Amino acid sequence: MGIISPFLSPEALVQLTKGLDPSECWLLSRAEELAPMPPDVLARFGQVMVLDDLAETEDGEEASAALGLHAKVFVTERYPRSESTTDLTVGSGNATAAPPAERQQC
Repeated sequence: MGIISPFLSPEALVQLTKGLDPSECWLLSRAEELAPMPPDVLARFGQVMVLDDLAETEDGEEASAALGLHAKVFVTERYPRSESTTDLTVGSGNATAAPPAERQQC
């Protein structure tokens, strides 16, 4: 499970990673969202990444206060099938509320 979200809540992250091996989970968010996150929640992810402010500017440009992480992406890889699949959920939902019990596939 991969999560890219500018806003986070511990409850949502726990629900999204429930029953998953931490080595198969990664998280990308803003430093100000990751800093207050409880260590046991972050331990549910094998890799936790912070968006570098410089990643959003052209070479030599100043970072603008209006810029920031806006993408919301959930990446789910499913292996217990005859063929493995990867599902991408892209939209406006942040990882801040408990996700729906069942996810729709596109």
